[in-house]
Amino acid sequence: MNSSYNTTTFQQLSTLTERLVNTLLVDQIYLYTFEQAGVRQQEVVVLLPHTTRQFIMEAAPLVNMAMSGYAPFRPRIYYVHEVRLGIKQGGIALLCRCQPDNLLYLNPQSACVGASRKFSFEKVFQKATENLRLEQRKVAAFSEGVQFYLSRKNLQLCAFMLHQLFELCFRMGEIVIFGREKTSHSLRNHLQLLLPYVPEIKVILDKNNERDMWLIEVLDRAYLSVRYDNNYHITERDSDCLLEKSADLMKLMIEVCRRTLDNLVKNQNWGE
Repeated sequence: MNSSYNTTTFQQLSTLTERLVNTLLVDQIYLYTFEQAGVRQQEVVVLLPHTTRQFIMEAAPLVNMAMSGYAPFRPRIYYVHEVRLGIKQGGIALLCRCQPDNLLYLNPQSACVGASRKFSFEKVFQKATENLRLEQRKVAAFSEGVQFYLSRKNLQLCAFMLHQLFELCFRMGEIVIFGREKTSHSLRNHLQLLLPYVPEIKVILDKNNERDMWLIEVLDRAYLSVRYDNNYHITERDSDCLLEKSADLMKLMIEVCRRTLDNLVKNQNWGE
C-alpha cells in the first residue's frame, strides 16, 4: 500500500481492503484518485479473478455492502482479464486506474498486476484517441439517420434512431471515462452510471425531473417496440424535444470525452 497516504486514510483503506478480501474473491484492489470539476475524487477499483464461481452481478452488492460507511470512496469493479485486454485495445482509463503505484492489494495467486509497466502510455493513449474518433463517426452516422427518417415524417423510426443516438453518446462517454461500455440498451441505466462523473448531463436529462424521465422512457419503449412488435407511437412534441436534447447531448459528450483525455495527459508522467 502506498505509504504517502495520511494516517486516517491509511487506516480506512487497510480496514476496507480487509473487508473486501474477506467478503469475496478478489484478485487485486487499487485506489484511483482524480479530479472532477475541481473536486478531488477517489475510487476503490476491485479486480475479480476470471472464474465461474463469482460474477460481477453477484459481486457488486457484496462490494457495496463491504464499502458501506466509506462514503469518500466510489466502488468500481472489473474482471482482471478484461482490464488487461481493455488496455491493449486502448482503454486508457483502465491503465490509469490500475497502475502499480495505486495498488492496495494483490492476491498471492495472481498472475501479474493488472496494468504492468510494460504498457506504454503513449501507445495506449494513441489507440484511445483513435477509438474516440471512431465512436464520434458512429454518433454522426446515427444523427444522419435521425434526420433521414425525420425528413420522411416517419416518427416511429426516427424515435428508434434517437434511442440509438442517445445510447451511442452514453457508450462513447463510458469507454473514455471507465475504459469499457456498459452492456445495456436501457438509457436510464446509462444515465445513472454517468451522472456522478458527468454532472453536466443534468442540464439535459435530470433524473429528478419527471418530464425528462418520461422522455427517456419514450425512447426505451421505442427501441423495444420497433424491434419486437412494430407497434409504437410518439407525439411530435416529444419528438421535437428529444431532437433538441440529442443535439445537446452529442455536443456535451464529445466535449467531455476530449476533456477527459486531455486531463489524463496532464496528470500522468508519460514515459516514466
